[in-house]
Amino acid sequence: MKSQIKQQQGVALIVSLVILVIVTIAGVATMESTGMQLKMANASRDRQEAFEATEAALRLIEENVNDNIDNLAEFDNMYLDCSGSDCFKPDCAGGRCFQGIWLDGELVKQCKSIDDSGSGGGGGGGGSATVEPPTTSPWETGTGSEYLNVWDDAGSHMSVDVDGYDNPVRYIVEFRCFTPADPGAELSESNYAQIFRITSRGMSNSGRIEVMLQSTYKRTE
Repeated sequence: MKSQIKQQQGVALIVSLVILVIVTIAGVATMESTGMQLKMANASRDRQEAFEATEAALRLIEENVNDNIDNLAEFDNMYLDCSGSDCFKPDCAGGRCFQGIWLDGELVKQCKSIDDSGSGGGGGGGGSATVEPPTTSPWETGTGSEYLNVWDDAGSHMSVDVDGYDNPVRYIVEFRCFTPADPGAELSESNYAQIFRITSRGMSNSGRIEVMLQSTYKRTE
């Protein structure tokens, strides 16, 4: 009789241990799942924060370009012979970029961006040119000499603070030459609009997530 009681107690102990192991495994699995869900929720929140900050900065920069704040759309700053901190240059100094050429003279038809090829005309003799695109775009980063790495160089980008976000948004503005203000008429000194490409790069408040956005902006005087 005593032997049967001891056997039953031994079986109960084994069953209890098995149940304890199962409960422990289930608890650990639940904790890991909860932790993973929390990380995913935090990452989603960070990504949304970074996106919203970057998008808000992009809209603000477009307004600044339209209103010529800080001389971002000053006509004289577009030419390659421009000198000073407000000039648009191939090295993106000050966050103002221009990858292209100017033909003789200063007519709007004589500006050729990296997307253009063909002939230019007008005062100064005109001429023709084909603009070869660079191997990399200004916003790209890398280890080769062809990369400008504008985001790592404080002198090659600008920044703007966005209300409600801890980290300033970095950005560059590229001048992309001209297009007719009235698409139904030919490009001319009296019918032109400036084309800009704006790239902004923002970060979440935690500093864990970065987002980069671009817009092409047509400015008509």
